[in-house]
Formats: sequence, structure tokens, C-alpha cells
Amino acid sequence: MAVRFLVGERLYFRPVEEADLPQLHAWINDPDTRVRLGQVRPMDLKAEQSWWEAQDRSRTPRSVQFAVCLNEDDALLGTTGLHIINWLHRWAESGTLLGPAEARGRGYGTEAKRMLLAYAFDTLNLHKVMSRVYEDNEPSLRHLLRCGFREEGRLRQQLFRDGRYHDELVLGCLADEWRAAHSA
Repeated sequence: MAVRFLVGERLYFRPVEEADLPQLHAWINDPDTRVRLGQVRPMDLKAEQSWWEAQDRSRTPRSVQFAVCLNEDDALLGTTGLHIINWLHRWAESGTLLGPAEARGRGYGTEAKRMLLAYAFDTLNLHKVMSRVYEDNEPSLRHLLRCGFREEGRLRQQLFRDGRYHDELVLGCLADEWRAAHSA
């Protein structure tokens, strides 16, 4: 029986386990995935292992990382998490990665982000969750806006890819806006 830390309609969150690393390694090196993330160098399995070992598992962590899995068959779809958690000012940055191409465009990313926001606001009592996306990553931008994020800023010409510079957008979602939208 799989560990199910948070359960949603179609998805559940569990801890990222060492056994997940080969799959995560393959996904982070996938051309479509790495382009959307602005990754320009390959990541070897040893680097993925180092990332996993460096995850903050202290009592007051600066990050919380989850594996995103399907309820129906326990299939690993990707990861999501809160990073750079600032406990004094009550904010964090978020990120979600769906690995399999067939999982994209089916609403899984939106469900995962909404589950993450509910956890951030209702369990961790954060006030704000931010996310960053490159301007040409339209699927991720649409999904963030659907989840209640609003554009807060633009880092002009932050990323060089394919012979030109791209802006990075900074988006935020506030707890009171989230609660107002989800109290109906």
C-alpha cells in the first residue's frame, strides 16, 4: 500500500523516495521539460541523488517536496513543492513538474497546484505562494492563472534560449484570495 500524505480527486501526494530518482532523472533531461525549465546542461543521476539528499527534512523546513501520483494506479506523474519557505513573512515559492508527456494537458498540474495551495494556506498557514514561469511557457502560465495566481512582476530578458532573450514572470497567490475563491 502506497503512502498517501494528501489525497485529491484524482491525485495524491507522498514523499519523494530514492527509488523515484531514476524516473525523475529521465524527466528532468527530457528535451521538452528542460526547455520549459530553462535547463541548459544535462543532469546526471549523481546530481539528482545529491538534490534528493539535500532536501530539508528538519522540523522547520525551508522546503517541502512531494511526489505526485495517480489515485487509480499509484503511477508517479511528477513532483510539486514549496521552496524557500520564509516562516517569518509567511511566503514560499512553488514549483510543479509533470514528467510524462501524456499526463500534460489533462488537468493534473492544476489539481496538484490546487492541492499544494490548500496545504500551504490551510496547513502551513502561509500568507502567499509565488511561482515563476518563462513568458513562452504558455501551458504553465495558463495553469497558474487558473489556480488563482496573478502576475506580480516581470524580470526582463532573464533567460537566453534559441538565440533570443525571454522574460521571466513572477506570479503570486494570496491566502485570502484563495480562501475567497474556494469558500463557495
